[in-house]
Amino acid sequence: MFETKLPYPVFDADNHFYDTADAVTRHLEPEFVAAGKVAKDYVPGKADQHQEKIRADLVIEHLPGAATYKSNPHLIQDVAEREKTVQEYRLLTPSYQNRDKRLEVMDAQGLQAAIMFPTGVGVSVEADFLDDPAANAANVRAYNRWVQDEWGFDFKDRIFAPANVPLASVEVMVEELDRVLAEGARTILLPAGPLNERSPGDPCYDPFWARLQEARVWPVIHLGYTQQQREGARYGYDPDTHYFDGFDAFQWFAYWGDRPIMETIAAMIFDNIFTRFPNLRVGIIEHGSVWAPYALRKMDHAFMMQKPTRNGALAERPSDIFRNHFLVAPYPEEKISRILDILTPDQLIFGSDFPHPEGLPDPVTYVRELNDLSDEDQRKIMSTNLAGFLGIDA
Repeated sequence: MFETKLPYPVFDADNHFYDTADAVTRHLEPEFVAAGKVAKDYVPGKADQHQEKIRADLVIEHLPGAATYKSNPHLIQDVAEREKTVQEYRLLTPSYQNRDKRLEVMDAQGLQAAIMFPTGVGVSVEADFLDDPAANAANVRAYNRWVQDEWGFDFKDRIFAPANVPLASVEVMVEELDRVLAEGARTILLPAGPLNERSPGDPCYDPFWARLQEARVWPVIHLGYTQQQREGARYGYDPDTHYFDGFDAFQWFAYWGDRPIMETIAAMIFDNIFTRFPNLRVGIIEHGSVWAPYALRKMDHAFMMQKPTRNGALAERPSDIFRNHFLVAPYPEEKISRILDILTPDQLIFGSDFPHPEGLPDPVTYVRELNDLSDEDQRKIMSTNLAGFLGIDA
């Protein structure tokens, strides 16, 4: 099943686990449960509808990582081989909710370590109850404690589950950050877009960034829900439409993925966060990379036209700031050659999205996309770049 192996430790920037039904309630204080202040999987019932839609779109059935999803460029074309893959992956399902079994799968895959992201309530818990900082903080704290129970922020230096932070106020954000850092968190999960209606580069968040820089623990921004769809009202759309409600083609194009991450990066750079925190690094996961050449060129254009920036003038071109502070995980289907004229192998990390259906069923096969690069550059992308980001020798 997993045949590709490399002669060095492989670090995967994008693996996933599946949240259990008690991911929040196991540790949530009774007063918030009694008040109905319990975070759910973003929109109640929508997750089940989403799963039904996925199953309807599959060639055979929905199995994570089975390469049967129609939109997967690595779709297994041969029907018999595809059915064989489905049967093999059915045997892996216990590893999606159990870290010891997941390590066994990682051993078979040839993965030394992986950042393990949530699938479920953990994707959006930081934005629940923003009008009630105590409830917001309690739900995030409860979820983080569940993550520690089930996966660990750092399990045997191999599984790294990011910690969430509440966004209702800077005070609760920093308080939970201090707590999870003390518990051993090695990376912090942030959403794309504004942080509770403010730019992530707003100086009000400086206490948060200062603690990360001091601890040398870096944030990751993974593809997920934003409030970008609110702008659809100007085009006649319901501004409260959610991704799970069924974005149409225009909404998916305009409000999912590329635009939110471009705006997030631009806000951080133009709000001069990296002048104030020169050692800060940020990982961009599951957003692909095709947007990067355009975004960097456009930011450089604003810089060369001497457009003003808040919080002081930039000392260098935005594209140089980006190269010095961001790591990007391209999608497996993207051609690396298209971005190497603006990003070097030092800025790229490998992410398989395993075990999601649109991900790679055999993660390490990603190295085939790097055939035109030197062995040294391949190793950077498959291993040492992410290891260094996590503070691990590889």
